[in-house]
Amino acid sequence: MSGFVGTDLAFDEFGDLVVGPTGDVAVAQDQDVLARDLMDRLSCLPGEMPVHPEWGCRIRSLLGASDTPRTRMLARRYLVEALEDDPRIEDGSIVIQQLAASSEEKVYRIQFALAGETQLRQLVWKLGLEGPVLIEQAEIIVP
Repeated sequence: MSGFVGTDLAFDEFGDLVVGPTGDVAVAQDQDVLARDLMDRLSCLPGEMPVHPEWGCRIRSLLGASDTPRTRMLARRYLVEALEDDPRIEDGSIVIQQLAASSEEKVYRIQFALAGETQLRQLVWKLGLEGPVLIEQAEIIVP
């Protein structure tokens, strides 16, 4: 994995800091940091995070919208725009597939490569009225 993906504090699914077995704050690395960073980027609206006003994705504006070809096109556009803003993602490598959609919940498979790499990574991500959920993260083996 690229050295620029990062290390950060570890948080559980409720956003609470994770404490390691020694009583120290746990850290997350590489794939876990990348997945959380991308979830943060996709889950907030542009300008919503004061420390990163450039972060964000307009996908939340589609919650409540019917599943139509126009809505699917906008969803792909919004996701790609937000992901292309992350310097860790290789330009032109992003593939978005909608797996499920209703007015209350949308599920997407997001595939991409890290900058300078050919290995694909995959996130399956759900956005619903209760908030975002990372369903799966994986590296895709390319023969």
